Amino acid sequence: MVYVVNCQQCGGGYELIKIRNILFTAITRSRAWVRLCGYGKGMTEIKREFDEVVARGFQLKFRIPTQSESQHMRNIPRERSAGERAEIRKAEKGLKQFLEAVEKGELAFDLLPQEMQRGLRKIMERDTGESDGE
Repeated sequence: MVYVVNCQQCGGGYELIKIRNILFTAITRSRAWVRLCGYGKGMTEIKREFDEVVARGFQLKFRIPTQSESQHMRNIPRERSAGERAEIRKAEKGLKQFLEAVEKGELAFDLLPQEMQRGLRKIMERDTGESDGE
């Protein structure tokens, strides 16, 4: 029996291709039973995918991504160098500090430089698919 722990990490995040390949390898190398262990939103996504495979009679179906999807997959969830991972952690730490300052009232969004306000709005619009008309 193969036990795979922390499967929630396979639902998204950095180095997704690498992590999903590890999961796929663990599952396909088992000679009998596999137990997938995890929690939270990521594990819910993995369970949904497995339920789909079971509903299809355990047949895996792969959709060939479009050229733009392929480019996105190569750039976003790819394996990162140690330097890139350090830069990401640094950026995450800075963003966390920024959000904490806003939540505590130490920093007001409307007092940020216009360029930063526009950048943040642009990111939010892209992620939500909404526009406030600016």
